[in-house]
Amino acid sequence: MSVIDPTLVRALLRNSDSPCISLYMPSVTAGPEVRQNAIRYGNLLSEVEGLLDDLEVEADRREQLMTPLRRLTDDRAFWNQQTPGLAVFRTDTVFQILPLPEPVEELATVESRFHLLPLLELLTGDRHFYVLALSLKSVRLFDASRHTIEEVPLPSDTPTSLRDALGWELTEPTLQHHSDARGPNSGISHGQGGGRDERKGEIRKFMRMVDPGVAAAIGDRQSPVVLAGVDFLLPMYREASALPNILERGVEGNPEHRPPEELRDEAWALLSEGPDEALAAEIERFGTLEARGQASGELRDVVKAATDGRVKTLFVARDAHRWGHFDRERRAVEVHDERRPGDADLLDLAALETWADGGRVYVVEAGSLPVDGPAAATYRY
Repeated sequence: MSVIDPTLVRALLRNSDSPCISLYMPSVTAGPEVRQNAIRYGNLLSEVEGLLDDLEVEADRREQLMTPLRRLTDDRAFWNQQTPGLAVFRTDTVFQILPLPEPVEELATVESRFHLLPLLELLTGDRHFYVLALSLKSVRLFDASRHTIEEVPLPSDTPTSLRDALGWELTEPTLQHHSDARGPNSGISHGQGGGRDERKGEIRKFMRMVDPGVAAAIGDRQSPVVLAGVDFLLPMYREASALPNILERGVEGNPEHRPPEELRDEAWALLSEGPDEALAAEIERFGTLEARGQASGELRDVVKAATDGRVKTLFVARDAHRWGHFDRERRAVEVHDERRPGDADLLDLAALETWADGGRVYVVEAGSLPVDGPAAATYRY
């Protein structure tokens, strides 16, 4: 699941109209500063007007392109209900407004194709995971990504409470604990001797009965599972579970009445704490592959390889731009110090060609690239 629909990105990528107007901006979502949204958008439209002038687009066609974009400027209700970011795309036949879940760099382009690298970063930077919310009264499984979360039905025979699991088998102390465990750290430490051990045994049995249903709901997906629950339940479930991808740390506290979005955000924070192992492995391999001629950090080589479908992994510096032109017939790449009329962002071109051909694109901070330049790639052949 992802807020950015890859089908939409592919449709925008296939667009054959030209010129293509792409607008990106961060938005204020609440408070008196929301009025700045329309002002910022108006400034981007002025920039677009200048770019259309540079391309010598005839007046009638320019007016046709700009009219729906200008109408949006005065839509107060629209600007008062913004997400953290916004993208707008326009050609003679396309007018697409796309709310974004994160702020993006402010940018206006007019090119022969849409500028889609900011969408690609949101798409490829996302990660699928599960949140398993555990308490003695409730078990819920959620399918989640960075900005989405949706409950997954468990098989009908999966017990979702301690009482459902053991019923009449429960000892009286456990029943009492079950009815009283309301606080964020309600545990099983009260009581002495065998009674406490017996309660622990019953709860472990409950966890073992829950796990097959969770595994069946997840199926073959290898996404990480983040546990959410009071501190004593999480190690009990880990001990009982056969799931291979349970995160070592969990979201602690009673999850019964917490909004799913809150659980998702805390789970994402835990997932984001560790290094991206796949990215680290790709960067480590780069030097070896470069020595074999199977990788490059030279932008011209990277652009040509991407358009040939040869790029397996592409690293691109976040918020960087390299303006220029690629002549497919002559296979010539021109890189300009400043944007010129008709220029395309060569980093955007390389990233979209790589993604469209099934390669992996990493958008990272410039200091994390394996080369000094704004892009690097490993090749399939």
